[in-house]
Formats: sequence, C-alpha cells, structure tokens
Amino acid sequence: MAKPNCSSPGCERESLSYSHFCGQHTSNGQLKRAINKLTEDDLTDVYWDEVELKKILFKNKHFAAGTFSNIDFYDVKFINCGFSDCDFERAVMTKCVFENCELEKCVFTDVTFQESRFSSCRILDGGFNEINIADESVFIDCDLDSCEFSGGIFSETCSISASRFYNNIFTQVSISRASFVKCQFIESRFSKSTLYDSSFIDCHFNTITHDFKLTGPPILCDFNGTVFINTIIPKNFRIWNNFKQRPVDFYGKTVERLLKVNNPDNLKELALVLQHLESFPQINANLLSLDVKELFRRLAADAGHAGNYEAIGEILSAYGRIPEKFRTQTGFFLPPAEGGQGLQQGQAKLNIRVTLDRWTVSQVSTFLSLMNEMEEVLPEGLAHEIEVIERGSFIIQILGSLKPLLAYFQTILDFKKSGYELKLKDLEIESRKIDLESQRRLKHLEVRKAEQDIEKTDLEIYSQKLELMKKIKDHTGYDHLAYSKSKKGKKAEEIAEIMKQEFPILHLRLEE
Repeated sequence: MAKPNCSSPGCERESLSYSHFCGQHTSNGQLKRAINKLTEDDLTDVYWDEVELKKILFKNKHFAAGTFSNIDFYDVKFINCGFSDCDFERAVMTKCVFENCELEKCVFTDVTFQESRFSSCRILDGGFNEINIADESVFIDCDLDSCEFSGGIFSETCSISASRFYNNIFTQVSISRASFVKCQFIESRFSKSTLYDSSFIDCHFNTITHDFKLTGPPILCDFNGTVFINTIIPKNFRIWNNFKQRPVDFYGKTVERLLKVNNPDNLKELALVLQHLESFPQINANLLSLDVKELFRRLAADAGHAGNYEAIGEILSAYGRIPEKFRTQTGFFLPPAEGGQGLQQGQAKLNIRVTLDRWTVSQVSTFLSLMNEMEEVLPEGLAHEIEVIERGSFIIQILGSLKPLLAYFQTILDFKKSGYELKLKDLEIESRKIDLESQRRLKHLEVRKAEQDIEKTDLEIYSQKLELMKKIKDHTGYDHLAYSKSKKGKKAEEIAEIMKQEFPILHLRLEE
C-alpha cells in the first residue's frame, strides 16, 4: 500500500506515520502528537524520516517493517522492545540505550552510535554496513547471531564485553584500538578486515576462519590472554599478530617483514608500527631510516616507470606519515631515466618545488598527470621525463630534465603578458580613432597628421610582435607563432593556464 505524500504544497515526499506532512514540513505540535501515538501502540510499517527524537522512552513495544532513516536519536531508551525487518539507514544514535531488546533482520547502514549502550540484547541476521561505533559506546552481555558487519568501524573508545558472536561475518571492518573483554567468537569469519592495536582479553575463538591468501593477514592485534578452543591457528595469523612477545620484539620483527615486502598497500601498516617503535630508545633510528628510504625509493621507482602518477602521490603522502625520527634528511630519489645524460646545449632543467603538507594526494596526481599531458602536446624535441622525486621532512622537489620546458612555460606566460600589453595599446589606438571621429571639426591637416601617428604606432606594435616571435624562436628553437595556432599549441597553453591557476604555490626555477 502506497504511503500518502506530504500535504505541503508542491512537496512530493512521503508523509510521516501519524502525520500529514514529511519530516521537513511537520510542525513541532504535529511531531509531538505523532510521537505520543508512536509510544502508545505496537507499530507495523511505520515510516519516519529526517526528524529528531529526543528523551523518549519506548518500553515493551514491537516495531515491524519500520523505517527510521536519517533520524537523530538523542537520549532515547528502548526497554524490552522488539524490532523486526526495520531499517535505520543513516541514523545517528547519541546517548541511546537498548536494554533486553531483540532485533531481527534489521539493517544499520551508515549509522553512527555515540555514547550508546546495548545491554542484554539479542541481534539476529542483522546487517551492520558502514557503521561507526564510537565515543564510549558499549555492548554488554549481548548475543549477535548470524550478523554481517561490512565496512564498519569499531573505534578505540568503544567497549564490548561478555558478548557472544555466533556465525558472524566481518568484511572490510576496521577494528581500531577497540577492547573486547571475555567475548566469544564462534564460527566467525574475518575477511578483508583490519584489526589494529585491538585487545582481545580472555576471549574465546572457536573455529575462526580467515582469507589471508586473498586479502592479507590482520595486522597488529594483541591476543595476549586470548584462548583459542578447537582452533587451528594459521602460521600467518601468528606471524602478524602478537601472542606472547614483548611489544618491542613484536613491532621490530613486524617492521623487518614489512620492509621486505615490496607492496605499497602495506605502507599504512609500516607507518603505524614505526609510530609504536618511536618510544623504544634501543631502536637504531638512523639505520632503520635508511631501510625505510630504500623501500620508498623502490616503490616510487616502480610507480614512476609505470607512469602511475596516482600511486606516486599515495607513496609521497605515505612517506609524510612516517615518524620524522625514521625519515632521512635527503628524502628518497627516483633513479634517472634509462640512458639519461647531462644537459646538452639548448637544454634546461625544470625545478618545481612544492610544499607537500599543502597538497593532497589528488593534487599531486593531478599535477603529474598535467605534466604528462604537456609532454604529449609539446613541439617535437621538447618531451620531458620526470627524473627525481626528493622528499624531505616537509618539502618535495620534482626535477624534470627537458629541452627547455620552463623556458616554454615562461614563454607562454610572458607572451600572454606581452600580448596583453600590446592589446592595451591597440585599445588606446581604437580610442584615439573614436576621438578623431568625434572631432571632425578639426582642420583636415590636423586630422591627417593624427591618422599618420596612429599608423606609425600600429607599425611599431606589429614590429614588437615580430621581434617577440623572433626572440621566442631563437630561444626555444621552434616557431612559436605557428605552433601556438596549432591544435597542440592551443592545448599546451590551456594546460599551462590550468597549472598556473590550480597550483599558485608552485615555484619554478630554470637551470641552463
């Protein structure tokens, strides 16, 4: 049965249950009456969207096939309530309480739990997609049976204790510094999930499964005090998670393994482990920084040779997350292009210095992509190759050897500047011509003399244009006037203008 539309003129949104208006057009009085009705009855097929529910108590109620999307729940208590086939998409639950509740086949997509508590609840066949369990939210003595957690976040402030997870699937879930105390994970599966710095204290795992071959192992979990019953613990599981080692030994060995794996996907984990090692004085930071630099050099070289500019941006950004203690002063370098030689006569080197802290990965990728586009439209013989990427603590430099790329950039901008100046002179001439037309009362000779002055100025401007074109040709070795009129030339000017507008903090310096 179709739900009625909102009674507000021109609004086609569905009206709320117990209201003739949608969430945006329901008045405070109408909302209060609707809430009173909501708390009185057991409800089926209730529809609520884009409203705020504050300081309400629901006790001994059952909700079936209900929609509670885009709702801000604040200090709402559900005591001895039942939910079946309900949708809480994009809801925010702040300081809410679920006590002795049963939730069956409910969907929590993009829901945020803040300072909320589930106590003695049973959750069956639930879908927790892109949820965020944060800000001291807790699950106490709860049963979660056959639920699927996809893309969710269990943050460091949440606490889960004395709860049971039966036949659950954790897919691409981030469990970061969360605390699981005396919990049971029975026939649960972790797939493509990250378990960073989490504590599983006195927990029981029964036939836990994994997908290490396809997704890589969970990294940096602390399983001290955890009990595995009737479970075969895979070798990878033991290697990448801490069971009985001292923290300094575990993190040290983990760094060694990560440095040997030539995989850019592990750089986030490397930065995280190094942050732990910062606090241990026995670590030789100078020696370790050389190994770190070599890993980043290899990865950047591979990405550079493949022309993968987005990957280069990711690698540069990841290097910025490495603790300064483990970064060398000289940064890391890409090897010169094969067959690269020193500057030849007429060649130049473009130094482009940027502040990485002000650049996003997307900006780095965009800049390098524009450089690549420029290479494709430059006149023959002006193609460039990015040769070196140097990354210090805060600054990167990108150096390109070319046949004069900076001269070309400067030529475009200088030519446009000169062109603007000449255009202003043209406008002055047009203005003077208009003045002459309005002064036809002047003697014929005076008018003729003024017209001759204008013709002389016109010739001077044309001569200046020719001289500018000659200078450009002498400096760059090609006919800029003809090239600038071509399809490639127009594209090159367009790219140069984009770079000038998009990257105003760019510092260009020419070495000849």
